[in-house]
Amino acid sequence: MLTPKSSKPHGYARLSHHGLRRLLHHPSMALMSHWCFQSLFYMHRTERMVKIGLDLILTVGIGLGLTAIIGHGYGWLLAWGIAHTINVCCNGHVWGVLKHFYPTGQTARSFERYREQLMHRITQASSIATSEVIGSAVHTWTPYADLDIRLIRHAGLLNGIRASWFGIQERTRAFVSRFPLDLYILDPHQQSHETHA
Repeated sequence: MLTPKSSKPHGYARLSHHGLRRLLHHPSMALMSHWCFQSLFYMHRTERMVKIGLDLILTVGIGLGLTAIIGHGYGWLLAWGIAHTINVCCNGHVWGVLKHFYPTGQTARSFERYREQLMHRITQASSIATSEVIGSAVHTWTPYADLDIRLIRHAGLLNGIRASWFGIQERTRAFVSRFPLDLYILDPHQQSHETHA
């Protein structure tokens, strides 16, 4: 069972540069940074390629309709912006970013219930070899806590695609539920990223 604690996080970005750190202490700038990069630098190769591929597929699908209406130049640019935003909402860590500034709205009980349900779904995913819950919320819950979890997938291209799709589904579920989930799919034989910029 998680032990309640009331401490507030120190800020979104753990950067050595003082100016950048101050800039990202504002929620709108933190969200803009997240919108631009979507945690791509923290992902392993398979998940990164799937995420970029999803951006491309959505851009083409939306762009084919938009370019017929507003022309190719603005149509493709707008299509990419819409696709990228959809990808952020359905495949990002939006509430995980905002928890650095505002309470998550979760109670210790709802947090634990969500964690248990997620762990059950993970055990049902044949592409996932093992999981690792990291971070302070392993033992101590706060109103600003997020669930840091790393899923190590089985080897093979098909398992990589299936595991990445599982991650997309779980991040979408967390976005809709307003749950601060920080979930990454790790390729086999690689260590988890416990440090975030």
